[in-house]
Amino acid sequence: MHKTTLSLLLLLAIGSRAATALTDYEVRKGQTLSYIAFLKLGAWDETVAAQLKADNPGLDLDRVEVGQKIKLRLPSSDPLKPVDPQKQLQVASKKAVVTMVRGSGKVVRAGGGSETLRPNLFLSTGDAVITDAASYAELIIDNQSVLRLNEKTQVKMLAIQAPQVATATEKRPFYTRIALVTGKTWAKVQKWAGGTVNYQIQLPTAIAGVHGTVFESVAKPDSTGEVSVYQGEVGVGGSAAAPAKKSLAPTAVSGPKEVAMGEWIHILKAGQKIEVPKAGLPEAPKEFKVSVGDPWVDMNRERDCLCD
Repeated sequence: MHKTTLSLLLLLAIGSRAATALTDYEVRKGQTLSYIAFLKLGAWDETVAAQLKADNPGLDLDRVEVGQKIKLRLPSSDPLKPVDPQKQLQVASKKAVVTMVRGSGKVVRAGGGSETLRPNLFLSTGDAVITDAASYAELIIDNQSVLRLNEKTQVKMLAIQAPQVATATEKRPFYTRIALVTGKTWAKVQKWAGGTVNYQIQLPTAIAGVHGTVFESVAKPDSTGEVSVYQGEVGVGGSAAAPAKKSLAPTAVSGPKEVAMGEWIHILKAGQKIEVPKAGLPEAPKEFKVSVGDPWVDMNRERDCLCD
């Protein structure tokens, strides 16, 4: 989402519902209602869902078809007016939302129990997502950053914009941490969040800290890992990271460990990747070329363009 979307988010979140007359929006390929809400309204929550139901009698929130017309109330305020990131953080939901599912999977709740993975579900700290074979999922975390899951992937929401104590080396007041237990993810982290949120992907034996970037993470069954950067920069640390647990059962989550500048073993730039063996000490970065016709990469690049 670009700054237009983020501006609209703040307007919605603080309760400013001034809007133009109802506007028809035609559903496009790959879109769900939560995805459309993020794209056009800047947020997806219970209030937005209720308004859509009121404006579209008989609308099934969990099923829309390509070409279907949906009435939206677009905010009337200037969408290009810059918004203070600190204010956006103050009104953020501290949740993730499932915005796309292709195939099947499940959500394991922090409080116990599980349910079928489907679009529009809200996820909170401690919840886990598992995709089945030949299945993909997309999450938008706290109205900002996109995380996509490849097939046979397991992730856990360890923290979503949780507060942290500022230190000499870490001045950002919030952190978001996603544990990649196994499988492959694609993350697109928004730049505005990067200045105030310490966004991390935790692999079994390493941790990747990022902002304003697009990157891929892999956690293999033998606990080896890999990080590939498509845009921006990613810092990868080894022993400073606490290992991700193999069990997705609900567990207490400790606060973030300070990662000093010297503990970032490598800073990866676009076009570089790094492998992390089970011992947890990342190897030297290597150049990589994007596989031509890779359906996973193609899907992510297509949806990244939609987000923009």
